[in-house]
Amino acid sequence: MGIPFRTAHQIVGALVRKCEETGRHALKQLSVEEFNDALKAHGLPSVGLTAEVYNCLGAHNVVKRYQSAGAAGGKPFEDQLRAWKQRLGM
Repeated sequence: MGIPFRTAHQIVGALVRKCEETGRHALKQLSVEEFNDALKAHGLPSVGLTAEVYNCLGAHNVVKRYQSAGAAGGKPFEDQLRAWKQRLGM
């Protein structure tokens, strides 16, 4: 999406605050409209999330999406594990 980290962090903070204010305990309990309202409130009216946003929520899904070298999960982790097993002759 090309959203700066600081802006994304502010948006997520606003969504978490919304959950707390309305007695919900997880972002997945928010509607797609509430996600899009948070984007609009931060000057991103053209992004337009769909229900696919729910596929990105939760610790397991976040770790699966890590792609940078040295990341804690996903493909980079598997690559490092394979490389170390090869080095150690396992």
